[in-house]
Amino acid sequence: FQEDADHFLSLIYSTTVYSERADNIISIPDQNINTNFDIPMLGPIPLNDSVSIPYSDNYTFVSPNNERFDSIFLKTCNIVFNINGDINHNAKIKISIPSAKKNGTSFQKTIDYNYSGSVPVIVNSAFSLDGYTIYLVTGNQLAINFVITFYGDGNTDNSPYSINMGESIQSIKFRKIFGYLGQLPFSFKQDSIDIGINSNNILGSITFTSPKLTIKANNGIGVPINITFDLLEAISSNNSVAINCTELNPFHIAAPTFAQTVTSSFELNNTNIHPNIVDALNMSPAPKYINFHANALFNPIGDPAAKNFAIDSSKIALDMELELPLEGKIPIFELQDTVDMDLGKELENLEWILFKISTTNGFPIDATVQVYFADSLNVKLDSLIVPLEQLISSGVVGANGKVVTPTTKATSVRIEKNRLDNLVTTKKLFIYAKLNSANNGATTIRIYSDYTIDVKIGVQAQAKVNF
Repeated sequence: FQEDADHFLSLIYSTTVYSERADNIISIPDQNINTNFDIPMLGPIPLNDSVSIPYSDNYTFVSPNNERFDSIFLKTCNIVFNINGDINHNAKIKISIPSAKKNGTSFQKTIDYNYSGSVPVIVNSAFSLDGYTIYLVTGNQLAINFVITFYGDGNTDNSPYSINMGESIQSIKFRKIFGYLGQLPFSFKQDSIDIGINSNNILGSITFTSPKLTIKANNGIGVPINITFDLLEAISSNNSVAINCTELNPFHIAAPTFAQTVTSSFELNNTNIHPNIVDALNMSPAPKYINFHANALFNPIGDPAAKNFAIDSSKIALDMELELPLEGKIPIFELQDTVDMDLGKELENLEWILFKISTTNGFPIDATVQVYFADSLNVKLDSLIVPLEQLISSGVVGANGKVVTPTTKATSVRIEKNRLDNLVTTKKLFIYAKLNSANNGATTIRIYSDYTIDVKIGVQAQAKVNF
């Protein structure tokens, strides 16, 4: 319940539709670079001498959603080399990536290429890029430089040679990322809001005057997002009513500034949608759930010059809240519940039981209650109140829908021996209640926290005792 300053009550039902970290939404695929060099005629290399040849490759990062990566702050990452060459000399391969930096120092490594008498020469090596930042230039370009130094060893010159570096950047996990994150689509799993007040309803509904369904998003990822609902409906035990999404779709979520979170919200009410939400909530039987499903899209405008960012731990969260201010009418609202009850031998010596029920009702609701006794097969054996009558009468309602005077009602129920004998096999109680607001549901009522209801039950019984 939610209570305002005047003690007026509203029911609040909410659920988190989606909550996910950026690093579980955004992924950077492995980059298979696979640089190949053709090495021209070397000529004889004198013993104890060497020849160095530089090579460069501008690799274009693969981006499945046309992302533009300006900089990637790596949390974990490996660069792997699976070298395959036909060079019949020992060599060293110096690798440098000027735009991959850690603590201000560019990435540099050297790999030994050892010829042992046969080709191809296979060299496998891997290096960690954990903690590095990769800066990419226009078009997601990454420059990788190589210097291959050949050593004179008296072996025959079999040039021209070729060497494949077989390099790849793998297991890329970012800490931060800047650039344009593309038009990345993703979906939310289908979910629902449980409307608890209707959970035991079997017929009728409550006509709420001003229900509200609010969709709220908290976005910590630096990218605008559009959410489109393809399912939004109220579901009862045997029926459904769609809630029109025309005014809602698409639900636009703004992008925050760096390391901040921005909140966007939209309220569906009975004035801004058609058909209005009241139609969906007033079906009979009353709806037990609101079901929904939605899809999302990064950068809905699709401007490749946009500047986005993401921090690994930043989140996008979508919440949905149904608010039911307790104002309206109840033409008819029927409930049923089941309780296990084993009366057994407790009834055998009783001649009769008399129940005296007195209610003083400060709520604007009439209630007719019946209890059915049933056996283990759910066969009804008898009912408590014969003939059926209203147990609780509505308080007197004023012009503003608020109760001004409670109403007192007394009821007596007597069960004789012949009926008691029939209840010995009772295993369950079916409790049935029929509610309606004041004046048979014709009057608009309001529920306040200071309403009270006083129920007094007295039980008198006569037993047969053998001495």
